[in-house]
Amino acid sequence: MKKKGRTARITSPLDAESRARQFIKDRNPSHTVRRILFKRTSKEGDLWWLQGEAVLKWLRFFTARKSFRLQISAEDGELISYEETR
Repeated sequence: MKKKGRTARITSPLDAESRARQFIKDRNPSHTVRRILFKRTSKEGDLWWLQGEAVLKWLRFFTARKSFRLQISAEDGELISYEETR
């Protein structure tokens, strides 16, 4: 069983995408994350690179579309960098 606060090794693209989804949801607590689409997921050395788009909703009918790029360490699953590109 995984203890809270500990991170696990990221071995597959699905693990990297799952970690990225959780980060984006935690980063936007006042907005509802409607959809997250990953356009590119690749591994270079000990880093996972992810590019995608998130659709956020707040109040009743306002939405925002954000493109992002992020890096996740394959060793411990920690976020290295995050950038909103649009």
